[in-house]
Amino acid sequence: MRGWGALRGLLIVVTTLVTACCLSVVKASPAGATPSTGFSVDFTTANGPLASGFARDSGSSYSSSRGYGWQTISGAGADMTQETRARTVDTWSRWQGLIVTRDLATNAESVWQRDVANGLWTVTVGVGDSEYVDSSFHTVRLEGKTVMDRWPSTQAKWQNQVTAQVTVTDGKLTVDAIGGQTTKFSWITAALSTNAPVATSPALIGWHYKPPTDGSTAAALAARYGRFTLSGTDEPFRDAVVLAGGPQPLLYMQTLAIQDPGSTTAQPWRNQTANQPGDFAAISRDHPDWFQLDSAGNRLHMDRATDNFFMMDPGNSGWRAFALSRLKDYYVTNGWKGGVMLDNIELNLNKRDRVGNIPAKYTTTTAYTAAIEGMLAYFYNNWAKGASIPLTASMIEWNYDDADLATRARYSQYLSGMQHECFGTTWSSGSWLLPDRWLMDLRRVEEATARGDSVILFSQGDRTDTTRQQFAYASYLLAWAPGVSFRYHKTSTHYTEDWWYSDYDLKLGTPTGARYQSGSAWKRSFTHGTVTVDPVAHTSTITVT
Repeated sequence: MRGWGALRGLLIVVTTLVTACCLSVVKASPAGATPSTGFSVDFTTANGPLASGFARDSGSSYSSSRGYGWQTISGAGADMTQETRARTVDTWSRWQGLIVTRDLATNAESVWQRDVANGLWTVTVGVGDSEYVDSSFHTVRLEGKTVMDRWPSTQAKWQNQVTAQVTVTDGKLTVDAIGGQTTKFSWITAALSTNAPVATSPALIGWHYKPPTDGSTAAALAARYGRFTLSGTDEPFRDAVVLAGGPQPLLYMQTLAIQDPGSTTAQPWRNQTANQPGDFAAISRDHPDWFQLDSAGNRLHMDRATDNFFMMDPGNSGWRAFALSRLKDYYVTNGWKGGVMLDNIELNLNKRDRVGNIPAKYTTTTAYTAAIEGMLAYFYNNWAKGASIPLTASMIEWNYDDADLATRARYSQYLSGMQHECFGTTWSSGSWLLPDRWLMDLRRVEEATARGDSVILFSQGDRTDTTRQQFAYASYLLAWAPGVSFRYHKTSTHYTEDWWYSDYDLKLGTPTGARYQSGSAWKRSFTHGTVTVDPVAHTSTITVT
């Protein structure tokens, strides 16, 4: 993270919203009054320092006479006074007080509401703690839309702020941290901008795996792409992306297979946990039980019988400990901060069967996925949970059934997100998913986001096939939710090329409801347009009003 600068924090510009200007602090409205132009609230203890021009919020339940306060998610009053804090380290008074947004005794998240006039509001929320480092993952949602997505504050005693615009239609501005972890609100300011809605693009486009090979710069990609996944040795490009204002990338890492590089002095592939010269030989000699074996006692290859990657046993405690130790070491030593992408997390035995490598120890999908789930739980409980490290899994070998959804839900207990590398389309141009399978792809996304997971989607196709590209993008919009990113590309061969399409910039605004069926097509309405996809005819339209 950047150090303290003149602005005392990093201002996040939300990619799915447009902020016309910086927000000026406005005077607090009298108690019980509905503000006509804006308000400023300082979250602090009952007797703690109060920023000039701010109203005090010390965690009391919402009351209509005061016009603001805390509620449970279900709408009942919530007394959060015990979760307020006053710090003395920071000299800027608005940062000295804070409130933890969840009841630490019951672990229940609470919601803050303020009576306001309907219209378009520009809102700034400050989060963080100037005095204590802990496992906070700060999330800010305005009117149910995520504007700060699990920002970690584990590197230093740190504060941050986010500014976004949101339209209020029910007379109440609702702010919460649902999806975060021990989020701490420090202050909030808001101003009524206009009664006219602002049209924006909902697209969150992701860049994944390696730096560009087509001449694109880190600054150019940081301006376009809202999510990045990079891999070992990409640290210079990672730092350039962050310096240009991009998000902290995920670290791509393979934890279910290791490479035989051919000699004890050769450098193995770095994007795996056995990434030091001599690792494969040492593990083969000292820990042969870490490898998965077939019924004949042969080691299982990852993709084919001739490759030099071998499958490791996710249920072996020794392998779990080694893999996590190496993962932690690489992540910390090389300065990664955005989380980890665990690649090739299998959902069943399909791939093992296809390459002729059924493990003797796990002859059923139930047994195999239980072992993988146990490995994910080990990573989460012994590192990610305590260190606030988001773990995302690239889940492979999916089926189009409810059992697939159930396995994802089990894995999700220990993850912050999932990746699906062939969404809404098949792997090959010219072929299409059957309508029921296309619909299952949407359900995967919707069930994941309902759990609070982030989602990374790829759709496959040729660069010039704009009909297929729009079909895939429109399908993404049908399932869109905050935290869901999208990319249209042609397998990993072209992932390092900047394919940008004009429909990403269409100003659709935000969804006004869920998708709905109309004949053989599915539709979704946005504040400034409509999206229609027909999975039978393989057609789509994106209409901007």
